[in-house]
Amino acid sequence: MNRRQRMSVGAVALSVLMMGTSGCKKLMSLNGMKPQSDSVNRSAKVKRYDVRGMVLGKSAQTDQVALAQDEIRGYEPAMDATYTLSNADAFNKLQPGDRISAEVIVPDDYSYKHLIHIKVVSQPSHRMTMADLPPHQLLVGEGVPSTPMVNQDDQATALTDFRGKAVLITFVDTQCKDDCPIVSHLFAEVDRELAKDKKIYPYTDLITISIDPAHDTPAVLHAYGLNYLDGKASGFAHWQFVHMSPENLKRLATDFGVSYERSKKGDIEHTMDISLIGPDNTLQQSWSGDDWDPTLIARAVEASATNGNTAVPVTAKKSS
Repeated sequence: MNRRQRMSVGAVALSVLMMGTSGCKKLMSLNGMKPQSDSVNRSAKVKRYDVRGMVLGKSAQTDQVALAQDEIRGYEPAMDATYTLSNADAFNKLQPGDRISAEVIVPDDYSYKHLIHIKVVSQPSHRMTMADLPPHQLLVGEGVPSTPMVNQDDQATALTDFRGKAVLITFVDTQCKDDCPIVSHLFAEVDRELAKDKKIYPYTDLITISIDPAHDTPAVLHAYGLNYLDGKASGFAHWQFVHMSPENLKRLATDFGVSYERSKKGDIEHTMDISLIGPDNTLQQSWSGDDWDPTLIARAVEASATNGNTAVPVTAKKSS
């Protein structure tokens, strides 16, 4: 499987395969933090590499830029990388589709990567949209795609249909016996937490996306969903379970940084991730599995719904 790696100034992502006892296996990501500025200590022991690539996306909220990075000879293969730019001028001049050249500064301990001397080599002839660009892991603040999907009732839908609501999404395999039931039970707890506030509840939604389109048909997802909705089909009005074509699933999984592959044993190894999409259809927050607290996640969903929709009254909330 061609796994995309994400590395940023201030964040180095490493993929670690967590082996389960049976069923699906979980792929987790670990992050180490080291803040950087534009000034680089010339006396520090660092290596410098020339790099070229194409800008895939940017986040004004985090000052991050996603780059489809060409091979860095002697250092890295071609890959996707995410950099945090503290230079406002450098950040502002970059747009999706731009081809750039730059220099990458890497310390001997490889604890971070720092992008400097950025130059725009070429620009596209027109403003690039998400559909025009290769898929990349969305940055906070980037808009979600309108990728087609079908829910448990065989009805067509898409993430963009939920504009005006705060939407929590995750990816599961219904045949998984280890980690997927954990995230599905967690979603059930989040759903119960959200239901406690009748004013905000209508402005929130949950979506579970299958990563096994060959097996998880709408009918299978309907039966699976009932297990977590106390057997009440009315619960699908707030929590949908969706099927996608293999091609669309691959694209959407890349957008949300989800890795999955079928093992030689036939089960599916995949990441366990949760993402929050705001009422403006942009990515707002993600959880990787080591910080799953259903109450805190529910509070984050409610805050998103309240801040993004003037129809929702602002109420103070305390985590229990």
